[in-house]
Amino acid sequence: MDDLKENFIIEATELLDEAEEALLDYDNGLEFKACYNKVFRAFHSLKGASGMFGILKLQEHLHQLETLLSGVEESFPEGSIDYFLRGVDTSRKFFENDNITFEYVESFESPKVLKTTNNSSSVTTVNIRRTKDKNKDKDNGYVYVVDDEPTIVELLEEVLVSRGIRVRTFFDGQEVLEAITDDEPDLILSDIKMPKVDGLLMLKQIEKIGFQIPIVFISGYVTKDAVVAGLNSGAHYFLEKPFDDKVVLTLTDSILKNVHAKKVLEKSIDYVMYQFANQEKLLIQAGRDKEVKLIKEEVKGLVELTQKLFP
Repeated sequence: MDDLKENFIIEATELLDEAEEALLDYDNGLEFKACYNKVFRAFHSLKGASGMFGILKLQEHLHQLETLLSGVEESFPEGSIDYFLRGVDTSRKFFENDNITFEYVESFESPKVLKTTNNSSSVTTVNIRRTKDKNKDKDNGYVYVVDDEPTIVELLEEVLVSRGIRVRTFFDGQEVLEAITDDEPDLILSDIKMPKVDGLLMLKQIEKIGFQIPIVFISGYVTKDAVVAGLNSGAHYFLEKPFDDKVVLTLTDSILKNVHAKKVLEKSIDYVMYQFANQEKLLIQAGRDKEVKLIKEEVKGLVELTQKLFP
């Protein structure tokens, strides 16, 4: 249970970071709709996860923020960016002191205090303005970069690190096979032709070991035969050299988000199964066999859905 709670806190912090980054993006002139959607998704997802874990204080806090956010249209009104940034900060501090101290308003047009939650006698409202730092301590995923050309390795590493992605570099597939059993990445970007163990053989060996790690091949030798062999072995995508940095980042971001979503879903299923294991005997003793059967069918459906979404 402690591991589940720790994982929840890590993922909750990532959601809060995403909301904060989107708010700062808007403050720095980015398009409203995209920023708004990111903030709303973060608040909504964290509210749902908090409810699943029975963290009612945080769930209610996120519910209040989401409700007010739902009334925002076309642009963030004056004062709302500061308000939501304070809401994000309050959510973070909850994990430090198990306390929500916040002054909610009814609307931004008429900022009348709707509700105040706190364990102290006063609440101080502070205007917050921050400088966006894309290199803040934030884990956006872990990627192996594999290529026998040092220049390519350095270039890909620089591009990924600029996005807050942790990177480990290798110059041959053999080095990856020696490292991966104790250090599993979220994604591998690899060349195909390498001197000792090439990319296709590396992919086969990784799957033989039992890992299911998405691999994108970036190569100057993207032939039809290589593509067919790679896809048959489980490769996710192929990019030709010379590559476009933006394409690499877009593809990497997309795959890492899918990996993260899979992990969240799997952990949620684990938590449901953990809770059910503790309650199954009591439910049977209470004569609620139909409920037990229904829960088992629902869990089975979630597992099957995960397998379909992330084969």
